[in-house]
Amino acid sequence: MAAAFCSRSVSFTRASTVEGETRCPALAIQFASIWWPRLGLEVVSLLLVAIGVYSVIAYTVSQQTHEIGIRMALGAARSDVLRIFVLMGLRLIATGVAYCKLDIPGAEQLTGSGVYYGAALAEAISCADEIVYIVGGANSAGQAAMHFSRYAGKVHMLVRGDSLTRSMSKYLIDQIAATPNITVETCTEIASMSGNGHLECLTLKTPTGEERRQVTSVFIFIGAAPKTDWLPKDIALDSKGFILAGPDLKAQSPKSWPLDRDPYLLETSVPGIFVAGDVRFNSVKRCASAVGEGSIAIQFVHQYLATL
Repeated sequence: MAAAFCSRSVSFTRASTVEGETRCPALAIQFASIWWPRLGLEVVSLLLVAIGVYSVIAYTVSQQTHEIGIRMALGAARSDVLRIFVLMGLRLIATGVAYCKLDIPGAEQLTGSGVYYGAALAEAISCADEIVYIVGGANSAGQAAMHFSRYAGKVHMLVRGDSLTRSMSKYLIDQIAATPNITVETCTEIASMSGNGHLECLTLKTPTGEERRQVTSVFIFIGAAPKTDWLPKDIALDSKGFILAGPDLKAQSPKSWPLDRDPYLLETSVPGIFVAGDVRFNSVKRCASAVGEGSIAIQFVHQYLATL
């Protein structure tokens, strides 16, 4: 049997604002106890993976402290997590990442009401002829700016650094420079946001001083962070908390791999425990890629289990 510990990603986009939710281990146990005898082991395992409730660990993100609160079945300590993984047949970690959020006055209150983290294709169409602000200077921000420029009347990119060259690919910089309705404002950041139930005004710190601007939509692309501090120390991470696996594990942390054979492509430093999606080091941050990795990981899970 192979099972996964996965979490529904938190979405703060304009099209759909969803608060983070926790999957309770008791729900998985209750589901399994009812349907296991009727459907069989393999079918129930797949169903639990599909609905994202097969976990012995559930976590919540405190909006006040931005810390991870760990809730473990039966009150297990962090040192027992790995043992529980094995006992419960957990073989795949696919917990994703959480958007880094602006810590400025008004941002939290207006999230989902003019302030959005990330952007889907539908967002750009809904911003037709608007003045749109994008925060960030990396590739994701540049790609969003190019997409919004096809629909919005004007796109302002707010970049904290003095240029895009250190954080964005040259092809994107060239495309942005050639797009007349995109304005890049360097050395500029948002000091505060305000509005009565919806974003109405931004206060910006610019090279010439503070400015107030009327605006209804801000899309934020300042990165995302994995929430992996609940994992046991046996599972190797990079300096930012992303899970090392496969060739990256051998290159970045070779001493953490205990076996003579090389790890499988998506195998972590604990043999038989695999990772997929955004939480993996050096992954492509796209839904389609995460789904593909999950499928590949399950193939390796079966390959590993066949050796036991």
